[in-house]
Amino acid sequence: MEEPLRRSSIGVASPWGAYRLAAVLMVPVLLGAWGWQVASERKAAHQARFVDDLDHPGAMAREPGFEYWGAEDASIVPPLVSPPLEFARIGGSTCTPSEHNDEVQSCRSPVDGVPEKRIVVVGDSHMQQFLAPLGPIARQRNWEVTSVLKGGCPFSSDSEFMPGDPGCLRWNADVLAELLVLRPDLVLANGTRDVRVGLTEVTPPGFVAHWRTLAEAGIRVAAVRDNPRFPFSPSLCAAEHGPEAPRCGAPKAELYAADPPYALLDDVPGTVTFLDFGDCYCTADFCPPVIGNVFVYLDDNHVTATYQGTMSAVVERAPEDLLDPQEGEAGGRATSGTDLVAGPRGATYWPRERVSDRWTREFAVVTLGDVARHAGVARSTVSYVLTGNRSVSPQTRSRVERSIRALDYARSAAAPAERVDRMALVLSESLAPRSSTRLVDAVVDAADRHGLDVLLVTADRGEAGLRRAARKGQVDGLVAVDVQAHDPRLPLLRASRLPVVAIGAPASTDGVLRVDFDLAAAMAHCLDHLVGLGHRSVGFLGAPSSAYRRETGFAGRTMTAFAAAALRRDVEHSARPVDGPLPRALAGLLGELPGATALVVHNESVLGDVPAALRALGRHVPHDVAVVAVCADEVAERLSPPVTSVHLPVAEAGDRAVRVLVAALAGQPAPGPVLVAPHLSPRRSSVARARAG
Repeated sequence: MEEPLRRSSIGVASPWGAYRLAAVLMVPVLLGAWGWQVASERKAAHQARFVDDLDHPGAMAREPGFEYWGAEDASIVPPLVSPPLEFARIGGSTCTPSEHNDEVQSCRSPVDGVPEKRIVVVGDSHMQQFLAPLGPIARQRNWEVTSVLKGGCPFSSDSEFMPGDPGCLRWNADVLAELLVLRPDLVLANGTRDVRVGLTEVTPPGFVAHWRTLAEAGIRVAAVRDNPRFPFSPSLCAAEHGPEAPRCGAPKAELYAADPPYALLDDVPGTVTFLDFGDCYCTADFCPPVIGNVFVYLDDNHVTATYQGTMSAVVERAPEDLLDPQEGEAGGRATSGTDLVAGPRGATYWPRERVSDRWTREFAVVTLGDVARHAGVARSTVSYVLTGNRSVSPQTRSRVERSIRALDYARSAAAPAERVDRMALVLSESLAPRSSTRLVDAVVDAADRHGLDVLLVTADRGEAGLRRAARKGQVDGLVAVDVQAHDPRLPLLRASRLPVVAIGAPASTDGVLRVDFDLAAAMAHCLDHLVGLGHRSVGFLGAPSSAYRRETGFAGRTMTAFAAAALRRDVEHSARPVDGPLPRALAGLLGELPGATALVVHNESVLGDVPAALRALGRHVPHDVAVVAVCADEVAERLSPPVTSVHLPVAEAGDRAVRVLVAALAGQPAPGPVLVAPHLSPRRSSVARARAG
């Protein structure tokens, strides 16, 4: 029988030597996240949440009676190389501009028919963080969650971040008008800001002014107390010095005053309830960088979507009580009892330790997730108790069994006990970061639509991480990325006896379903385009030689497809990997193919430098040499000149892979290989070849 791991008070269990090098290498990435975050409001990437993962309980480690049952060598997540994945959004949301102001973008989560409740999350990027825990709640409760966000612009009658900023003032006025028309059941907004060492936290008058306007319209507000801000990146510090280094956090008493600033206000409307999640970010005495084997912070002030996602069980309880007040409560606001506590100035407070479990008794169908929340454990732990697939401590088993009896939970015959409604996404180290972001985003969006959570297995977790993900009771199926002909992961994937979808080209599809890019079609598009412009001598610049030796990143198959397409069209051709400086590789290629008038480039890291390298050799794009690249459209469009590109639809491949997996889980017949078609977009880097004479 397993014993609970001896762990720190914040649920940390991980070796740290490997992170010290990563800390040095990732300084530019994490420092750059600050400047990037405002743009992320418009281009939000995806939260890859580790949901119900025994190794990474995150905020669940702060729950009373928590016991750690994960692996002793569990890694800390999310990987430090994934900042773009860690700004939250709700998968499948539809975003549209306001009819009155194009700058006001609202994104609505998908619902089935008429939503049970309508919630609007409004404000800056600190409110965006709450989309991570609200996503699964909205999906389960059929709530419509609308986000109206602007970086550096909390919901206020004033411009708080940049005083007097006309853009923020105009945006806030228009958002207020939108809310008065929409009349949602609840508005979630910033309740405080500037939680820093020195007790600088405030509730600005502009916040209260907007709350008062909403109160006059009968619209209820949940005002959220802010998370801490630091003069450094706690995660980067922890990677270098360890998760319990005092320098990587701050004493709670130096960040949060015993009485929050809103408790001292006289003019807060009675329709406002304050939500304080400080206990999720801090222990009783200290606000650390890592909790439950999860990095809390993305940079110096933003919480990772991975960590915020582990707060779902805590976040869910507050809106449920606010949206379903007990009968007889004036104005729909609880002012007494054990659920919500009336504040000294008439406003309502929600201390997380005083939340009831009333919501679990109000639903006719009780789910396994309901039992998990009631018992304060992971959903997989409930599954272990029901199936006996893994040992559970007597105390935890007793707590789960009490919750089962209290909720009158009955396991559905239509849902086999081993189903945990979770899939694993197994990444490859060879996948480019941009492609990785798009792929993870697409997979989680598709999984959301099918009611599946996603366990992300990064390459750095190695064989042990893959074994843990594939063991019985952890996931229902797996999607593996960039699978090569003799991929060392294949034996482990097949041994899991779970449905496995491989994005790539395994030598044998025995026991594996396959989704792949149509690389032959991609190269055919390139050559047909160039031949149509009169080019009969074409070179190919590829990835470094190491990629071909390791058979990674689709590199070898793309180069082979290029040669085959050129031969079929009787085109003179040569291909060369890029090792070392680009000018040297380019000079070598043109030395082998002196008459080349066109290049196909399959290497995003050097693509932007190709025009300059050609100019140094006396050739210019596009009149001397036409350039076509295999890359994402957004990369090609921002180069000078914009580059003709063949786009491999990574997002579509991820979506198709999930659909194939879901069909397999439903017992449908296995399809043959699913090939995702590329498309070519002509731009100014390729023109008709100038005729001699």
